[in-house]
Amino acid sequence: MPDVSLFEEAIEGLKNGVYPALGVTIGPYQVEPGAHIAKADAPYISWNALSPALHWAQPGLRIELPGRELKSSVPFIAEYTGAGPPPGAAPHRYVFLLYSQKPGSAVPNQNSVGVLSRMRFDIEGFKKKLGLERIEAVNHFSSS
Repeated sequence: MPDVSLFEEAIEGLKNGVYPALGVTIGPYQVEPGAHIAKADAPYISWNALSPALHWAQPGLRIELPGRELKSSVPFIAEYTGAGPPPGAAPHRYVFLLYSQKPGSAVPNQNSVGVLSRMRFDIEGFKKKLGLERIEAVNHFSSS
């Protein structure tokens, strides 16, 4: 089973002020850290056999002014996919992590992360492959 302690540590770091909150908008929702959002937009937290699941990976994010929105002209690595949790499942969770990347690090081609490899996602291996350094901002929400 992949180690998910990074996600727990990132959420704690957000709560304790170690990391700033990453602004995230999903559909009509402006995600406040720890918010509860409608089931149709939620991922699995209770299906530990499949966790963690990668729902999106976007390189090349830059702050665009005014408004300080993150934008990218680089194709995604893993296109955003929402999830439809099964009926009766326990609350599910998304964790968003914004990393800095070593200058000159390679960025894989668009959609280089296949559907099956998104399940039980190896975040540590992915960080090494992309030259990701430190977490810059965090956000998360739950849903049931």
